[in-house]
Amino acid sequence: MKKISFFSLALVFLAAATAHGSPGETVKIAVASNEKNAASTVAALAGRSLCYLIFDKTGALMEVIENPYRDERGGAGLATAHLLAEKAVTIVIAETFGGKMSNALKSKGIAYLEFKGTVSDAVKKALNPR
Repeated sequence: MKKISFFSLALVFLAAATAHGSPGETVKIAVASNEKNAASTVAALAGRSLCYLIFDKTGALMEVIENPYRDERGGAGLATAHLLAEKAVTIVIAETFGGKMSNALKSKGIAYLEFKGTVSDAVKKALNPR
């Protein structure tokens, strides 16, 4: 599985922010989390996380969504990728991604970043990759 560098993430972020030439285009960062707050740790496996915290391009928490697929026997990552795409997420952050989920995210044009630490630190790093 390929890990996106922070430089690459910055390019993806800038591209997403100006996608389709639309000035109102929304950037949404979804962070896999073990709890429903930004002080919690980033979940170890994206498709099996308890929930996703969704932030806007300023780092403000917009929404918390439960991951209804976390206990599925198979296909949790693929189903979770579809759910995040439906939420118009542009960047997903987790500690690790399974191959099916990373491929699904790529096919939908969604960037992903592997990060270990707190949710708030992950968002800060995504918004300021330097």
